[in-house]
Amino acid sequence: MKFMKRLLCLLAALALPVLSASGASAEAANNWIIPPKEPIRVFFADETEPFPKDAELLTLRVFPLQGADCMLLSFGNHTMLVDAGRDTQFDTVYKGLQSLGLSSVEYMFNTHPHSDHIGGVRPLLDAGFTFGTFMTVFPHNFIENVRDYDWFGETLRSLEKHNVPITDLKTEDKIPFGGPDITVYRIPDEYIYDGLTGNELAAVLMVRWGDCSVLLTADIEPSTDSQILLARLYDLKADILKYPHHGMSKMAADFYREVDPEYTFFTHGAGNTKEAQALLIHNGYTRMSFATWGMITMQTDGKKWIVSQEILPEKKEVADTYRFPE
Repeated sequence: MKFMKRLLCLLAALALPVLSASGASAEAANNWIIPPKEPIRVFFADETEPFPKDAELLTLRVFPLQGADCMLLSFGNHTMLVDAGRDTQFDTVYKGLQSLGLSSVEYMFNTHPHSDHIGGVRPLLDAGFTFGTFMTVFPHNFIENVRDYDWFGETLRSLEKHNVPITDLKTEDKIPFGGPDITVYRIPDEYIYDGLTGNELAAVLMVRWGDCSVLLTADIEPSTDSQILLARLYDLKADILKYPHHGMSKMAADFYREVDPEYTFFTHGAGNTKEAQALLIHNGYTRMSFATWGMITMQTDGKKWIVSQEILPEKKEVADTYRFPE
């Protein structure tokens, strides 16, 4: 059975070969260079008119964390945290939520139970922040490595202590959110075999509002078992992409071309992601931002996106003088 599941994964991925900046020769990399894409739906704030005052806006905020994920989706009265960063980053997340006037969210969605995605859940609960429900695609007994701290088990115990219900999801499930369509994607059960990591098993969220879309990719890896397989099974075309695994792992170039985003953001710093930046630039994708520079805000009325970033005072010089890799 294990062999057959591995074989299924391999066959599903054959149409999408893996290619990364570090694994290609200089000659191959030069062959990737194409003219930069022009904005069609995704604009920076100084490139377009603001939304009408009566527009129904879907908003995605990316908290300024280094090498960790915490994002907030909001639409009308609906709110969802997508991951919660590390426990050591609690102050940044909590103060950010307070600045938005939030003491609770409707959903706490965890893409996978690694410390840089789930570690902030318990401190938020202990501080009095509340969740309507906690969402996961992982079995509650999931342990990736018995030698590691059991972040998932600790989080589940904290949720029970604070009487937070848990919603178990599977691939292609929908999350009710008013108008926008939010779909969960993950490797289907028939492709899962022993030995897959939490990153490979992570959930991806496709968020669509009107003609606009954003793909939140957690830490999915450029292997047969995640990026390529998901791109083979599902329509992942999106205007905006969260670069997988904070930009620290190689990405399947064909996965990126399947998504074909106008804009990419990193839940990491510019200095930590140069290889990933080079890969994007060589493919003509030049519009990107880094969460460590300050809170990133993306809003859409279903027709276009407007992207802005509140540059932190201590990051202003870096942001003003940064040169992208050639």
